[in-house]
Amino acid sequence: MRMDDDELLTLKTCLGDQVLFLEHHPEIDLVAFCTLTAIRCKNPDEEVSRFTSFSMQGAPKPLRIPHMTQIDGNHFVMGKVPNLYVARTEKIRSIGWDEKIRMMDHQDFFWRAAGNLVSVIALGTAVFHYHNPFQKHYQKYRQDVERDLAYISHQRRKGL
Repeated sequence: MRMDDDELLTLKTCLGDQVLFLEHHPEIDLVAFCTLTAIRCKNPDEEVSRFTSFSMQGAPKPLRIPHMTQIDGNHFVMGKVPNLYVARTEKIRSIGWDEKIRMMDHQDFFWRAAGNLVSVIALGTAVFHYHNPFQKHYQKYRQDVERDLAYISHQRRKGL
């Protein structure tokens, strides 16, 4: 399982159900949860719409299962999902994280994972994420992505 220290599991996380889903669907490698930004508390299923555009067109490999394929009534394939998930350990390790990327690691991970692992989002789940957009000090660092973008662009030009 991958989550940050500012996220909180809820009864609607349904962690056990998602582990069972992985056990019954060997073609799926990662199940992401819907997130609720604690200060805004929007419907988590509506928040998923932010991820529906990440089809990963132009990624090094095409997705193994097409973007937005419905697996069952609650699970949809997505090229990029929230950075809060339960997954097959060896599949995640096979992609790895680049320790030189500070802020754009999420985007970079799913870009490199395209065609190598299949990610779904579980509608109806909910995890609270305490992310306060009014904390200027926090936002200053959250938006500091220029160095990461330059590094990622350089790595892609080199074919890494």
